[in-house]
Amino acid sequence: MFNRRRYNRKPGRRRSFRPKVRRKGAILRPLEPQHSAPPKPEFDASGAAPYSWSHFPQSGPKQDKCSKLKVLSLREICARALAVNADALEPSYMSMCSWACWKHVWTMICYLNLDSPAIFRMFAKHFGSAPDFKCHHVLKNNKCARSSALSCSIIPTRSHRIDNVFFNISHKDFVSFLSGIDSHVVLDCSLLKDLTGEDVIKFCNLANLTALDLSHNDWVNDQFLYTLGRAMMFKNMYKFKILRMTNCANVTEEGFYRFLKELSASLAFIVTDIRPLNRSLFVDQMERKSEIPVPGAPWKILQEQSVHHDRLVKYNLSTAAHYLSRNTDIIEISSSTLIWDIKMFPSVVEARHLGEFYELLRDSWKKREKLALSRPAHDPILYLRSDKDEPINVKIEHMVSLPSSNQSSITQRVPRRRPKFMIKDTKTFLGLK
Repeated sequence: MFNRRRYNRKPGRRRSFRPKVRRKGAILRPLEPQHSAPPKPEFDASGAAPYSWSHFPQSGPKQDKCSKLKVLSLREICARALAVNADALEPSYMSMCSWACWKHVWTMICYLNLDSPAIFRMFAKHFGSAPDFKCHHVLKNNKCARSSALSCSIIPTRSHRIDNVFFNISHKDFVSFLSGIDSHVVLDCSLLKDLTGEDVIKFCNLANLTALDLSHNDWVNDQFLYTLGRAMMFKNMYKFKILRMTNCANVTEEGFYRFLKELSASLAFIVTDIRPLNRSLFVDQMERKSEIPVPGAPWKILQEQSVHHDRLVKYNLSTAAHYLSRNTDIIEISSSTLIWDIKMFPSVVEARHLGEFYELLRDSWKKREKLALSRPAHDPILYLRSDKDEPINVKIEHMVSLPSSNQSSITQRVPRRRPKFMIKDTKTFLGLK
């Protein structure tokens, strides 16, 4: 081990084992991705974290038991495999195949109760204009709470989607999600006693909002109507046409009349139990007219003699919007456009406990079915906008013919030419008789 080395050391300074950092002309390489900190959890007034309502189905998943005697086709096997893994589908996949292929997948998704609002929006954006696209597939022999409620509330002749939402949701995400599809949103907030007027004004940022129900709420007062009217004037709410507010004790007749006269610019139909009585309205009511105009406001009150009263008084907001778009020109909703009916419930849910969550969903569907079959004790008062129903006055003007001038050589009448005398025989030509 003490023998002489068999190689000569290279001349010069030995390099250090630590590599030298090159400062000039260094090659910049991207840094390794660092995992960002998770966002801070948000909490509402009740202290509960909001849940992602758009990613949860509206009913518990159906335990499908296929019969061993039935032989499934390859198309059914593929559709079932895609439906079970519907959460992994991306919007870019929709353009890879036609609706004839995706139709079986969507039918299987609805059959297994996996049609969450997010999956429905993805299919509706690409295939909603197809004539055989259905928002729900309701089976007659299915006796679950959701199927019973849908059979009582759905409009069979158009695209009509019905969903239930609980109280602890993020209002910002709610508005941004519904704005991602061309639709007419019908929002029912009649059961939310703890909702504030500020939260409702946030819903006014939704450009697709068509109808709003604020009944049975004490926070609806004259000041809220003024704020709502200002929001309709300065925000993009041209689709907002229907408002329902019955049993709102804090709204006065003066405040409601001011709302009708000055602030209801975009509305076309109002359902309420407030009547601005005065002498002219009382006289028209005694004369049993079908429509009573509201003095000083572009509105009229529908009476029992009106052709629209008997149907509109018992319709919900979605059916009323569909009826008015078909029979009047004050609301324009295309037959191929989606009507998205959403009802909010006051329960606070936690997505971690799926059993309790689906139990609350089942109760909400039972309550919606009960409300659809029940009728109010007293008929509300129906206000219909009348400025579009006024006859158009056409002014007829007759054209006045100006006298012709004889001074001009252009317009002067030219005398008719005399016919030429033609000689037909020789004797006349030679002057012989």
